[in-house]
Amino acid sequence: MLWKTRVGSATLYAIEDGWATRDPHEMFIGSSPEAWEGHTQHLNDDGTLPVSYGCFLWDDGTRLVMIDAGFGHNAPEMPGGEAGHMPDGLSQIGVAPSEISDVVHTHLHPDHILGDLDRDQSPFFPNAPVHTLAREEAYWRSGADERAGIVMSVVEPLETAGLLHVVDRAGAVLPGIRMVETFGHTPGHTSILISSDDQAVMIAGDVSHSPIQTVHPEWSIGHDTEKDLAAVTRARFFVELAESGTPMAAGHYYRPGFGRIVSDTGHLRFEPLPVTVTD
Repeated sequence: MLWKTRVGSATLYAIEDGWATRDPHEMFIGSSPEAWEGHTQHLNDDGTLPVSYGCFLWDDGTRLVMIDAGFGHNAPEMPGGEAGHMPDGLSQIGVAPSEISDVVHTHLHPDHILGDLDRDQSPFFPNAPVHTLAREEAYWRSGADERAGIVMSVVEPLETAGLLHVVDRAGAVLPGIRMVETFGHTPGHTSILISSDDQAVMIAGDVSHSPIQTVHPEWSIGHDTEKDLAAVTRARFFVELAESGTPMAAGHYYRPGFGRIVSDTGHLRFEPLPVTVTD
């Protein structure tokens, strides 16, 4: 499905590339059935955890920017779900891959970057520089992670095509788009702050995978590379969003994953905000 919301004079689309269900107690290290009591609104009726694989399209009237790209045409079999719907999502919006001006990545995990390539392993967005933080790119190029081969199988064709743009440090990447350091899930993970006029939204990336982590920021997942750092980053991230009032968009939250972090008597929670369904 597709959702959209206005941010100043720009439009942010949430594109669901795929979805799955997971065992919440296996997903989150340190969680237990007792800890979930009172938070079942974040679970399916059968007690499973809904997980979305989402990416975003930012249309500011001048640029069409993808923020992460999902699995796209290279989606694997998805136990308990399916994936690979990003290209159809763009088509439903009326956007051709050649019209995408830029791609900005929160990090380089396969579920965020496989969509950068077409079925023949050529760039899916042929005219779009792909922006990633140098610290993130260096980690995957080092081969330290067991998935480095998959990641580099995407990075190298982009580099050969002259589309890979390695950003030295977090900060402004494009007009109205900033990388914000949120290290931990991966060593160079960033969240993406998008703004238009006097409004902004924080694209969270994989800082968090479920709203339950506003209550339990100490719960990490197996794919968090630096789990202690990820937990510290997550707690800080939520507090800063609550204090600033900046809405967030989270690609792995059940759709549309758009809301605000609010504080009720000192306790943080994720409060969904209204968006428009476009299909």
